[in-house]
Amino acid sequence: MTRSRRLSLALAVAALGAGCAGKTLPTLPSFAAKTTLKLAAERCKDGVCRCRGADAEKEKGIPAGHKRFELRIPRSTAAVWVKVGSHGVYYKPPSTVHPQCFYVDLPPGRHPFTVYGERRDPEVGLQLGLTMNEYGQPQDGGPSWYRSFHMTCGIGASPCSREEMAIWRAFVNKLPRGVLDPCGSAMLKGATFGGVRAQKGDDQYTKAVVRFRLKVYTFAPHHPPGSPACKSPTKNK
Repeated sequence: MTRSRRLSLALAVAALGAGCAGKTLPTLPSFAAKTTLKLAAERCKDGVCRCRGADAEKEKGIPAGHKRFELRIPRSTAAVWVKVGSHGVYYKPPSTVHPQCFYVDLPPGRHPFTVYGERRDPEVGLQLGLTMNEYGQPQDGGPSWYRSFHMTCGIGASPCSREEMAIWRAFVNKLPRGVLDPCGSAMLKGATFGGVRAQKGDDQYTKAVVRFRLKVYTFAPHHPPGSPACKSPTKNK
């Protein structure tokens, strides 16, 4: 191969690399259309849970050394999956449009979560969201639920978009040490998002994924949710 030929090939490879820079496609999960997650709480049966009422009641059956979390999926026409670390996956089919609740018991430690949605109704667009609440019994109050995680995209007038996801992540990044309620014992870390859009230049997602880690501390909440006596953890490790 001549020197000029080698130079031409090198320039072509460099140009290809420059053209692909910053355009890496997101890695989307692949889940079966079924629930494999072991659900907690007496209100759960045969893979379906009944949402708790507005008034918090004492939770039963929490294993020793574990904490109970409530996960809520808002009204959505999308197919939605929520993976809870190595514990399994919860699946909400697109035919079930009304809000869904489910409950899991987690030990202290770091737990990776994946929230994935696929659009099924092009007219409505992708609707994706998840809210997590931690159960506790503070010393100076009755049974309570503490907000640990909250994300919605497309739950409103417009379908889920990259801009809306970016606004959410900017909000999460500004949280004091990743804590939504300093009275709880859970910390949000490493939130990321990605997705696939219908066509070039379109900001709306047809598929979207959110990943984050939830660090659950060993201490039990001491004060009611939102109490001014609470402070965020001093270390985020």
